Amino acid sequence: MSGLVSKLLSGPLASLSGSHGGHTPAHQFVIRPSPHYSEHLVIHPAGYAVEAPPLYTIIVNTASKPNILVYHGDPAPVNCVADATISSLSSKIQCNLRGQPFLLKVSTLSDKFTVESPAYGQLKWKTNDFSSALTLFNQAGGRIAEYKSDRAQGGKILNIYEPCDARFVELLALTAMAAKTSGQIESEIATEVVSAIAGV
Repeated sequence: MSGLVSKLLSGPLASLSGSHGGHTPAHQFVIRPSPHYSEHLVIHPAGYAVEAPPLYTIIVNTASKPNILVYHGDPAPVNCVADATISSLSSKIQCNLRGQPFLLKVSTLSDKFTVESPAYGQLKWKTNDFSSALTLFNQAGGRIAEYKSDRAQGGKILNIYEPCDARFVELLALTAMAAKTSGQIESEIATEVVSAIAGV
């Protein structure tokens, strides 16, 4: 599947105007646990079996740095294309995409996550008040992508409503996972604090 991503995303990256997609995604990917390693997440184009060779593999570990690693294909060190480091003491998540650092800024209420990328400008993930979904908007408020649960195929689904390149898919997978993981780390810290106060 090494050449699949270039075939799927062969067109140039659009201007991210938010005006192309409507309700039909230009690209759709499924993110779910690996059938071989439960701690790994694998990404496939929608419709592919979970046993198929992964387009990307994601490893999340809240106890070690970097907390998130994204691999193109199998999780070999040479295949690592992106990572993110989350600090409980900072509202900024340090991200790296193919050697280019950028920030993911977390809002005070942890309901907005702002991507500040030199390559793609400022984009914003926003949480949904009624579900666990995240929706990505550009600066003009146009919808670019959505990350949500997918009962039909299991796991999560990443809908991208703009024509894009492989690098942009990697950016979205990394930042969506970082946004979700930062909330998990906050919950773990809160639980530890409550336990310490209670003397557990």
